[in-house]
Amino acid sequence: PVPAGGKLVVYWGNSGSGARPAIEVSVVHTNGTVWGIKKFAYDGEGFRSSNNFCDPDLGGPWTGIVTQDRPVDFEYRASVPIIAGYSPPCSGSTATLDGVDDGHYPVLARIRLLYNDEPQPIAVGAGTSPSWLLPRQGSTIESTGSTVSGVTRKLKVTQLFPALPSIFDYVLFSGGDLIK
Repeated sequence: PVPAGGKLVVYWGNSGSGARPAIEVSVVHTNGTVWGIKKFAYDGEGFRSSNNFCDPDLGGPWTGIVTQDRPVDFEYRASVPIIAGYSPPCSGSTATLDGVDDGHYPVLARIRLLYNDEPQPIAVGAGTSPSWLLPRQGSTIESTGSTVSGVTRKLKVTQLFPALPSIFDYVLFSGGDLIK
């Protein structure tokens, strides 16, 4: 199912950090037979305007967004179209945005940070409806141990599901003949 509003909302960039990353969002979609990929890029730094990326949503920084059970302050937010007919503004660029093709549905989205030289948080929300949830992305295991002297230690491990390296975003796969 596609979220209400037909968009993913992506938050990124550590608010207050000196780093100002951009993002690229690749949305893989299909109609059951034909597969495609749409790419969207957002950059909040005006001095890099020559890259023709879209500007993120106005109004940031975005504070108190809950990720992994703790609030985080993000510098940027972007509304990424994932269905046909949803076209957010793309100011600062000559690009025209539109969601995936009619009759297609999104299968996955890969988000990459660009112009980045330090760890940055990323959060993704689904549309404007809180009832639409993203599928599980991995597993978290927590363990607590205590000694007889009263020392307690807690360990939390998160393991994401395996995924192909991002280099494969630029490879063409075909189950049949290619038509040029």
